[in-house]
Amino acid sequence: MVPKEKSEEMKGKIQCPICGMAFEKLDDLIRHLREESGSDHRHQILLTAYYSISVHIREAIGRLFSKFQRRLRELEVDAKNLKRPSEEEVKGVVKKIEAALSLIGKPTDIIEQAVCESVIMSIRGVLQWRQKTKSDLLRIISSINSILTEGRKAYVSMLIKAARILAEKHFTTNV
Repeated sequence: MVPKEKSEEMKGKIQCPICGMAFEKLDDLIRHLREESGSDHRHQILLTAYYSISVHIREAIGRLFSKFQRRLRELEVDAKNLKRPSEEEVKGVVKKIEAALSLIGKPTDIIEQAVCESVIMSIRGVLQWRQKTKSDLLRIISSINSILTEGRKAYVSMLIKAARILAEKHFTTNV
């Protein structure tokens, strides 16, 4: 378990999954991967995987997640219109979000598979959050939207996870 001081120090930073260094921005992480890739094969593999994914990511998200995103927007409107929902009503909307995961398209290549696996893993993690109030529900929906919004920290984390999945499954077994 990470000590509280260390977790506060890491808050809002992007961590290199190879060495654990933390960075304020994605550009700083990419610069680090570039610098380290000259001397460390694992950083080089992750950098290659990152660039491979970033080229395809917009298309993959659009193709695979457009129906899910549309349904999530509908559920967000419904959630915002709820007046003092009970915990059961909140959990009911969360169950509808879980059901909407079935709308996600089927990946057609290894990059889409990595992106899909990373996004679904991240969404399932968010769906485990507290589900008692309208505020909890809107936070869940907002966080899921962040995962699919380019430039947001949740999106960057998903992208790094996808790069790691791609590297582990298809480029080498030693990452």
